[in-house]
Order: sequence, then C-alpha cells, then structure tokens
Amino acid sequence: MGFRKVGFVTIGQSPRTDILKDLKPLLGSLEILERGALDGLSPNELQALAPLPGEASYVSRLLDGSQVSLSQEKIPPLLQKAVGSVVRSGAEMVVVLCTGSFPTLQCPVPLLFPGRLLRGFVKGVLPPEGTLGVVVPLSEQAATVRESWNPITPHVHTASLSPYLDLAAEVEGCQTLEGCDLTVMDCLGYAIRHKEMLKRLVNTPVVLARTVVARAVQELI
Repeated sequence: MGFRKVGFVTIGQSPRTDILKDLKPLLGSLEILERGALDGLSPNELQALAPLPGEASYVSRLLDGSQVSLSQEKIPPLLQKAVGSVVRSGAEMVVVLCTGSFPTLQCPVPLLFPGRLLRGFVKGVLPPEGTLGVVVPLSEQAATVRESWNPITPHVHTASLSPYLDLAAEVEGCQTLEGCDLTVMDCLGYAIRHKEMLKRLVNTPVVLARTVVARAVQELI
C-alpha cells in the first residue's frame, strides 16, 4: 500500500496555494498536510531572518503573496519544526517545497528533496557535455547555483526571474538562455505558466521543479 497522507513543508508561509494548484491534479485523492517555516512569525521576526550583505539566500512567499528573502543559515531550524509538525499530524511522507539543500533535516518518515529529484532528472536527460540554462529568483544566487549544477555539466548559464514579482517586466532577461540544450527552473515558486512563457522565449525544453516533484510523489502513492 502506498502513502495516502503526505506533508508539504515550505520555507515560507503556508498554505502554498500557488504550488498546490499545479500539484493536486497529479496527486488524486491524496490527503495533503501543509506547514511553513515562517508560519505565525511577526514582522520583526521575519525581518530578523533576512540575509546579511553577501550572505547566501533563499526566496519564498508569504501568506499575502509577497516575496521574502531569507538567510540560508537561519531557515533550517524553523523548517525542522515544520517537518516535525506534519509528522505529528500523521504525514507518512514529507516533501520539502524548496530546491535548496538541507542536509541537517531529520525525519522519521521518507523525506523528499526537490533539489535532488531535479538534478537526478536533468542528469538523466541532458546530453553529455550539454549546455544547461538555469533560472533562479535572484541574480545574486547565480554563482551558488552554477556551482551546484557543475557536477552535472560544466556548461551552465543562469538568468534571474522572480516567480513572485512582475513576470512581464523580467522575463526578457531570460533570452540569454536561448540555444541551451535544456533549461531548468530551479525554484518551486515557478508555475506551469512560467514554464510555458519561458519555452516560447528560449525555444528549448524547459524542466519545471514542481511537476518533477509531483510526479515523483505520484509514483510513491
């Protein structure tokens, strides 16, 4: 018997209606539990999680739909609490709604990391020595992202596009990825509409993190 109750935890605030609207059609009657690392935090507490100048950051979404930048070092303990909460509520498997790396997370049930799934998929389909385009929310994430994808290919080109701001004002900057063998949208915030717009712009296959994750969950339930 497969998993019937799955927890989805975000580094932002829950519920992530923006993500789950794309996932639910692929998940059938699966019971979904949601928690967020930032749930219940005050404005002052949120401000304290902002990255310092030069510090590595994540980007996520608050309950009101606005974008928030977060220190990569400060998020794991809060994310751990969210994981524990969904497990106590009966989750039989937990999915982290972020493509970042969280090596310290502990969970007594299966724990899926979208970043690992995404890299495994891309490694399987990218031609040897192929050129990979990677889209991330912030331009300052480019160096870290290139380093994370270099084990798969040394030919990595990046572009930034926030999934939470004015898409039309930013998408043209992704035109630099035209000609890549494959483009990957390296953030769970990107939706199917972002993928379709990017495909028309760069004229290459585009891999969307959230649907890769949904299909992995689909295989297990």
